Amino acid sequence: MRNDLDAAGPAVEELLRFCSVLQMSIPRTATRDQVLAGHHIAEDDTVMVSLAAANRDPRLLADGDTLDIARTPVPHVAFGHGIHHCLGAGLARAETAIALPALLRRFPALRLAAPAGDIHFRPPGVFYGVQTLPVTW
Repeated sequence: MRNDLDAAGPAVEELLRFCSVLQMSIPRTATRDQVLAGHHIAEDDTVMVSLAAANRDPRLLADGDTLDIARTPVPHVAFGHGIHHCLGAGLARAETAIALPALLRRFPALRLAAPAGDIHFRPPGVFYGVQTLPVTW
């Protein structure tokens, strides 16, 4: 993306797919008995979906555990789906697609200041994110 700032759009989609901020759906209540993938879900059971796992579904792409910002965008549920799709998704995409190239233009030598193993993430939970990201330029 540093050499092709027009690549920001596809890069944003790949980052959203790979690093979805929201890891789990909001809990839902089953409205009827259902069998899903061989598992019985009873009426009134609480159900949650792992959005992170859905975004790496091998039926969607063979190498879902690989971050590839040059990848042709694939469908993802980083912003939910259907009637539960995030109203701010378009704005978030636009802001990120504008901010990343601007950041790289302002700091063309921007790079990690520590090994990737020194990047600290939020504790496992509903939200995913970086807690510390040492950079230099």
